[in-house]
Amino acid sequence: MLIFGVVLSGTYDMFSWPYQEWTRTSSEFMWQLAITGPIAAAAATYYAGRLTPPSRIFAQRSSARPVSAILNRHLCLLLSSHLIGYVLAFVPLLVLTAGKAQHGGPDILVILTGLVGLATATVLGYLTGIWSRTAVMSSLSFVLLLGVTVIGTTGMSALSPVPTHVLTLGEQASRPLLIYRLIFLAIVSLAAAQISLALLRSTSRKPPLAALVAVPMVMLFALGPSLRQPTVSVYRADAPRACTAKAGVEYCVHEGHRRQLVAFVTGGSEVVAAYGFAPERARRIYDRALLGTAAPNELVIWPSLSPANRVEGAVASEVAHSLAGTDACIKRYGFRFPPDIANFNAYFFNWLRGAGTAPLHSDYNPFKDVPLAAVQRWIETHDRQVETCTVDLNTLPT
Repeated sequence: MLIFGVVLSGTYDMFSWPYQEWTRTSSEFMWQLAITGPIAAAAATYYAGRLTPPSRIFAQRSSARPVSAILNRHLCLLLSSHLIGYVLAFVPLLVLTAGKAQHGGPDILVILTGLVGLATATVLGYLTGIWSRTAVMSSLSFVLLLGVTVIGTTGMSALSPVPTHVLTLGEQASRPLLIYRLIFLAIVSLAAAQISLALLRSTSRKPPLAALVAVPMVMLFALGPSLRQPTVSVYRADAPRACTAKAGVEYCVHEGHRRQLVAFVTGGSEVVAAYGFAPERARRIYDRALLGTAAPNELVIWPSLSPANRVEGAVASEVAHSLAGTDACIKRYGFRFPPDIANFNAYFFNWLRGAGTAPLHSDYNPFKDVPLAAVQRWIETHDRQVETCTVDLNTLPT
């Protein structure tokens, strides 16, 4: 029930989104392991720590009951309860995505990785409980598995079932890495189950050497990604698109965002209209989901669309940043702009983001009370300086 509640609460905000993406929904099966994995491990440790110590009268090593039957029963109970709760919590989101997604379908390998990752966490937790012979170690299982998920989200390990980020439309998890990770998780699970079986048969906490035969294989697989950093995800080069043009600017979105094309154009065209004309760097405004289709050295503005954000706002902000010269300033100064350059960039961005009529923020802005025509004349004269982040602040329009 706890796993069910955690997943349901973790995906609840997605229910109110105006549209869904199969890529993102599939990725949630891995992302939600960040908390549910440690919970599953802790629960399994508690269960094993309570039911398997040889001090329990019903868990004597001399019992006539086959030890393998005990292991099978325990793991079947734990795995079925954890996996069923996990899957049931995703049912509402899957149904919603099936109705609201505009392109594609579920990514079976990504979903399977999430389920196998949860199973692996459960078996490792069970092993910890058998080895420690106490339910108190459930807290240690939680902390250790939480550390594994943190390693995964920071990109330090490509083998963690928790990804570095939630995949979005246009992205695809690396197929070779997914298969490699699934094999690795399966080997870890089998090795943990084998050691658990040996410990159930033993009166000592030290498993026989024969039970550790799979450990070298686990270590070998774990070393693989460290020899060569694998690609975690890529943008698809064959992503389908829907395009239109307005005022000399081409607007394209991924087919999965086709219904958002009108809002996409609205957000970008308002900023371009405030600028007065479309410079070369703003004549192609493409959905970031199409990043894999870009030609080398092609000048494109790449707004990132998310079901959680307003399309118009996301596009307007990205276009305003580009036209205000933010990217050029970052290339020139890094992220430590000189104060006067930082102020100009913020003022100009806010003015553009407000479509040239009302700056995004009501604080002081030198462009605020200047007529639109005067600002646009200044832009036309100083566009090259804006593009290269070399604006002379003494020339601002008044």
